[in-house]
Amino acid sequence: MRKTCICLLFVQSLLLQGCLFRESPVCYGVDFNFTRETLGINLLDSGWRIGHTEPYYTRWINPSIDKTKVQYIMKQVCYFDNILSMEMDVYENVNTGILTSERLAIMFYYRSSRYDEKNIFHRKENDILGWDFRYTRDDGHESVQTEFISKQQADSIIKVWGIEK
Repeated sequence: MRKTCICLLFVQSLLLQGCLFRESPVCYGVDFNFTRETLGINLLDSGWRIGHTEPYYTRWINPSIDKTKVQYIMKQVCYFDNILSMEMDVYENVNTGILTSERLAIMFYYRSSRYDEKNIFHRKENDILGWDFRYTRDDGHESVQTEFISKQQADSIIKVWGIEK
């Protein structure tokens, strides 16, 4: 527990030191990859483009999406008052052999999920700090099913889908 607290304090100091006075999309873009690498979070590829930006999040899109295979399609970075709150990496499997797509979202909360009122991804029933995993099936109609899953379940999906980390 103490080791985790020290690590989180280190991360917060990096966030405040390097990003507090810069514009959010630039701040948490490719230049932030050193911190991502330190924490084991997927790096942002320099070839990705900004798909959408709001005052509280930026979404980067993979420009070379191939709808015939499993792919890492998106990274979303959420911030509040220019301080990083959460990152979400999304993988999509459209090649399931049926008319559904599957998504795996891997999230890392840099600070309490309840702190950022704009963060629509936090679990309402409990507070999250660190890793969170979600699996979603979409049948293309009105039935979208999302479930919270464990790290072991997420690792299993990554292995079955053939995703290289």
